[in-house]
Amino acid sequence: GYFAQGISNSLQILEVSFEWCTQLSDIGLRLIADALARTELRVFLISLRNCYKLSDEAIAGLVNSLPHSLRHLKIQLHDKIGDICLQKIAKHINEKADLVRLDLNFEGCSEISGSAVLDIVKATATPRRMALRMLGLNISRCKMVQANDFTQIVHAFPQSLYEISLHCNDCDIQETGFIPLARKLEALEHLSKLDIRSAPHLNWQALEVVKAWRRSMGVVEEVQGGHEGVQEFKTTEPSSPNTIASSGMCSKLPNLSCDVSGC
Repeated sequence: GYFAQGISNSLQILEVSFEWCTQLSDIGLRLIADALARTELRVFLISLRNCYKLSDEAIAGLVNSLPHSLRHLKIQLHDKIGDICLQKIAKHINEKADLVRLDLNFEGCSEISGSAVLDIVKATATPRRMALRMLGLNISRCKMVQANDFTQIVHAFPQSLYEISLHCNDCDIQETGFIPLARKLEALEHLSKLDIRSAPHLNWQALEVVKAWRRSMGVVEEVQGGHEGVQEFKTTEPSSPNTIASSGMCSKLPNLSCDVSGC
């Protein structure tokens, strides 16, 4: 309750980690959601990792309450959430959100299905005033995301993307799963920044995907990969009024960064 009371209506940037706040309840999260709904929030970064008291409905309610002014959402969920949460988030993104950057961390969420993840990715491609420029998706250790799901998820990436971060370590993805990824990357004409993290035994395949993408863009420099994954950048993201980072707004907005992990 006290955290929610401290949220100003003029707040535009909020970064908060509730990681290991095992006593954070649905009631507390709803109070925060109500407070955020009255703001002009533009950037919202939140970690709910290991907050096991929070239900799917409460987390989805938080996302649904975010104001239409929001342009950048980054959220990490606890690993007991299920499809209900993702389906409701997808519905919100499809009907209300006007995001430029979306970063979703589902690492270790063993109870979510590939179809629920696909619903969210499909929702990001819905035509809207602000086109999505950056998509981050961490499905590492999501045991129910199958190889066929991965193919469909990759195929659904919106054409507007300039930047992709894809973490899929310890997933049911075979070598052939990277073939549709390579094809999709070549079809994304605006893509200029790429980060792929996969299982160590598949990193060579991820490296080949990045090399193929760079060749398709006319870039021939050597690409390096390691056990942590593959990161490669072709260019810096072009300046645009639709991108928060390049417009310089972040340095001027009222903001709050708060780490209350383990409270």
